[in-house]
Amino acid sequence: MLKGLLRSERLLALQQALHNQELILIEELWNAPKALVAALAQQTTGKHNLILTGASQEEVRLFHDFALFSDRPVIDFPSWETLPSESVPPSPDIVGERYQVLKKLLHSAEPHIILTSLQACLQKLIPPSVFQSLSLTLKPGQSPSFEHVIQQLLTMGYQRRPIASDKGEFAVRGGIIDLFPLSSPDPFRLEFWGDDLESIRIYDPIGQKSVRPVEQVDICPGDEMELLNQQTLHSSLFDYLGPQTLIIFDDLLALEDRYASLTSMGGKSKAFSSIEEFLDQLIPFQKILLTQRPIEELSDIQTHDSKGKSYYSQQTVFHDLSFEMFNREWRVKRWRHPFNTITGYLFAQEER
Repeated sequence: MLKGLLRSERLLALQQALHNQELILIEELWNAPKALVAALAQQTTGKHNLILTGASQEEVRLFHDFALFSDRPVIDFPSWETLPSESVPPSPDIVGERYQVLKKLLHSAEPHIILTSLQACLQKLIPPSVFQSLSLTLKPGQSPSFEHVIQQLLTMGYQRRPIASDKGEFAVRGGIIDLFPLSSPDPFRLEFWGDDLESIRIYDPIGQKSVRPVEQVDICPGDEMELLNQQTLHSSLFDYLGPQTLIIFDDLLALEDRYASLTSMGGKSKAFSSIEEFLDQLIPFQKILLTQRPIEELSDIQTHDSKGKSYYSQQTVFHDLSFEMFNREWRVKRWRHPFNTITGYLFAQEER
């Protein structure tokens, strides 16, 4: 799909700018061309592609559009459903989804397309080294020590119960450990003979009957909030991504408004104390900035080339300018995109 689209002169120019690590501003895009630009950016740079949204409802719509332009699966990194000012623990399902993404980032060399909200990026994470030490993979035939596995599960934040029927719990009966990992839809029954792990089976958490054997179980850390409270140092999602990452700011104004609302709520769950600290950590990353309206409506601009007039007359593809947002100056190449809405296309036809 992208090969045919790249015959467009303006898309080829965008691809070259991405190769050159330019900071690119694109205005007035809707979801389908956003997905196309993101797919092109990932294909061109070979980097992780993190799409940072200010409004979570945008994420679902973007998911559907990606399939039109990329065969690569899109990963959702969710935020805790609780607010920064609340001490309510997040859902185990949400924690498990977050941990699955972090594991992929740490263990997979291939670039990923990740869709996430500002709130998710601002939330604290345990450091990558701690995440690695609190993860466990078990296979039949191993001899991990029965008592060591029990102690490791407690260290990882799992709760010991008489019956493991919910995520984040484990139970011990004789030489059997029943375990419900946060990142799995099913619980597992680990059957030991002494310190030898003989079998791993999925079981029914309601009837407690074994269902079928499996070849291994991957166990992620348990209670995320408790583990965070135990750490003196914290990380953010960007510590897991690494430098080979391109960040797409989806709607600068919405992101600025969302950050202001999250900051006013207070709380200790945020990894950054200010928008300045957050943006400072993003300085090394390649970026694309999206706005829903012309940048002139959001900020005063300063032109840095002699092509400003030709940009508006559609005689040039890029316009070098700077503007202020988030209390800092952004010097960008504004790209004149070639996309048109159905309404715009029809009206243009009528004018001919």
